[in-house]
Amino acid sequence: MILVKISETNDVIWPGPDNYDYDPKRVKAEEDWDRKISSVPVHAVCNGFVDNIVTSETHRSFSCRRCYMRVTFPREIETFAQLKKHFAQFNPE
Repeated sequence: MILVKISETNDVIWPGPDNYDYDPKRVKAEEDWDRKISSVPVHAVCNGFVDNIVTSETHRSFSCRRCYMRVTFPREIETFAQLKKHFAQFNPE
């Protein structure tokens, strides 16, 4: 299952709506780390939808609709593999 920690406080996101069934432990999709980050991943901590927002010329932010968690990352990140690599300090192999 694709789960990516995106903060030091163990905030985790996973791919959203096209395979969303209200429980990240029951995601139906195979692990496809080259999958593009959807516009609405899910914040596994509160199960809220996460908006993927352009916040500057160089960065984007994830912003949770339920708990308001917000994390910023470079705009060139397009896949879950790239996202996991960017947040490598929170995602040990």
